[in-house]
Amino acid sequence: MAKRKCFNNKERSPCSPNRKKRRVPKKRDDLTGRDVRCYSGLSHIAVLNLRWRELVAKHEKKNYSSKESVSTPYVSKGGTKAVDKIPGRRQVVPAFRPFGYKETALTLWKKYVSPTVMTSYNRLRDTPFKLHSRKIMKNIECDFRKFLMRKKKKELDKAIEVFIERFLKTDFLHDDLKASQKNPAVPASYAPSAFNVYYSRLVNDNEPRCDHIGKSKKRGYSLVWSYGSGSGVSTIGLDPATRKVFKATENEFAGSFAAIVLDHMEDLMRLDPKYDNQLGDCKLNVLSIKVYWGAKNVNQHTDIDMTKYSGPKKNNSQKPGTPVFIYTVGDPKKLVFHRKDLVPAPKNSSYVFADTPDGLDFTIGQFHKDAFILDYEDENREGGYFYKHSSNVFKLIDPDDSEYRGFTISLMGRSCVDQVWVSDDDNSVFSTAPKVKKKDNVFLTKNAKTVMGSEQHRCVWAVLRFNVITMFYDYYRRVPWDWDSSGWNPNIDLFYPIRKSRKRK
Repeated sequence: MAKRKCFNNKERSPCSPNRKKRRVPKKRDDLTGRDVRCYSGLSHIAVLNLRWRELVAKHEKKNYSSKESVSTPYVSKGGTKAVDKIPGRRQVVPAFRPFGYKETALTLWKKYVSPTVMTSYNRLRDTPFKLHSRKIMKNIECDFRKFLMRKKKKELDKAIEVFIERFLKTDFLHDDLKASQKNPAVPASYAPSAFNVYYSRLVNDNEPRCDHIGKSKKRGYSLVWSYGSGSGVSTIGLDPATRKVFKATENEFAGSFAAIVLDHMEDLMRLDPKYDNQLGDCKLNVLSIKVYWGAKNVNQHTDIDMTKYSGPKKNNSQKPGTPVFIYTVGDPKKLVFHRKDLVPAPKNSSYVFADTPDGLDFTIGQFHKDAFILDYEDENREGGYFYKHSSNVFKLIDPDDSEYRGFTISLMGRSCVDQVWVSDDDNSVFSTAPKVKKKDNVFLTKNAKTVMGSEQHRCVWAVLRFNVITMFYDYYRRVPWDWDSSGWNPNIDLFYPIRKSRKRK
């Protein structure tokens, strides 16, 4: 007869009735403030504040290696915006913008967007949630300071008029490829996102140089300040092999006035004590430009990337804590602020930032020669909420027309801490990525070949060049050049052929 196997206290028979059941940890909702008794009687903004303090306290209590988590370089997966990279959604030939469109644009604005803007301004006055970003001179009480700001604003207007003319003649539409991480390279003029152009000041010899680009001088290259080369590389979508940064120096045709524009922007910003304190010893050293036409837009984003609990990430191109000066040229455009509140997470007992209910976004109108300050405090999460911002011209549709035909240029003065080496010959950024072959102003990469041809490329240039002329004439009453119609084919299709997506098995 076989002996019965004995089990000690640690090992019990599977059939034993005394076998201990597996303990499932109970969700402790009382620690997350979901219990109504915890926050009863408090305002919504006070609740968000308490939630943020609780999150930070729980994070500090855990024995995480904070140095390791903060110093680890941020690597984006780059797949969040892949839906915007489908060639079938790209418009090839923009609509013609007729002369005298300034009056039409203002009429459309008053009819379709003005009520939304007015509602936002009325809500801003009554809401406890502060929006720090504002138009220049809005909260200035000193009459003499206002007089100085108006005088400096006129000087800025004249400098930008000259700069815009030179920019449109030389460096307009240079960025031919968009290629954010893990997305195919496509022509930038066909992308749904706004066009990016950069002018940067040189880094002085007595200023420190970044370790990741090498401290030794590269022959044939100049060291300049840079925006979008840190955490923004994966989202802005600039192809490292074809990216250009133009130098804002006295020897450059457009860059010389870019430097003057940055000086005027900084002088005007420093006349406001609040922004003078935020800038401190920093200088505006990068003039970034976004060009909008048709349905081009900028998705929701923040200029400063934040970690979950510990403030700004270390690889931000823009210096955390500094404001951004935004100047608008051309047709009206919208700047929308989207509030994100700290709410209970659906899958665990913590909190996450989520969209607020519809109708709580703030829409700011930006018109020709508007000066606007984007304040970093709106991106600070410590209050339990923060704002992302986006920019577009949506809902500006005339019932008698098919689409909005506006053309807008935004100029942004920034204080950046990242640096890149720029070629003295063609302004291309030093990169270890392979160079792309160029022929007839068309990039002949494998991906670019499938969505464009040289004839289509010239058509886009012709229409956009014409739209630039009409915008410049409507707002400055000057036509700086004649329209070059070479390469224009009126029978070309307006859209790319839509590719059939393969269904996943």
